[in-house]
Amino acid sequence: MDLKISTTVLQYLHAESGRRFTRCESFEYLYTMITETDDGCYVTSYNQLAKAWRWDNHLVKEFLIQLSNENVIILARQENAMELSFTDGFKEQSKGLSALFLMLGMKVKKASRVEAFLNILEYLYGSRNSVRLSCHQLAAEFGWSHHTVASLLNLMEKNGIVSKIPSADGKYFELGWVVTNH
Repeated sequence: MDLKISTTVLQYLHAESGRRFTRCESFEYLYTMITETDDGCYVTSYNQLAKAWRWDNHLVKEFLIQLSNENVIILARQENAMELSFTDGFKEQSKGLSALFLMLGMKVKKASRVEAFLNILEYLYGSRNSVRLSCHQLAAEFGWSHHTVASLLNLMEKNGIVSKIPSADGKYFELGWVVTNH
């Protein structure tokens, strides 16, 4: 899956920042950095991630080792750096994000912006083309208002991530990937 996320979307997702990243936000950060590279390998260090996430180095190391042990990432150490990439199993597993959230204990009453964003992408990834949803359904799932869900979907549509086609009755919409030619 080739997904490009604009800085506008990332700023929206991290508007809650100014504080220490959650594990979900840290994973979203890794997901973005790995998928934005041409070869799918992100070179970084424990120090760089600790600074970006406002974590201690040992917590970064434990988190990455946990992701590696769960076959989510490949962690290849280099001199003064490390190379991170996703395993083939994670890339191909349609329920990868749900499984990861469960493994990390991220089920909370109210979803963060990052969790909601990734859950919407997971719905699409699982369906391969498009999926029929409603703002009310997503609002109940995320613990959000209908308006907040609509705002996120509009932002995703405006930034060319998804296309949204309302149903005739206005209660549902067909959400699909935006297809671009490279």
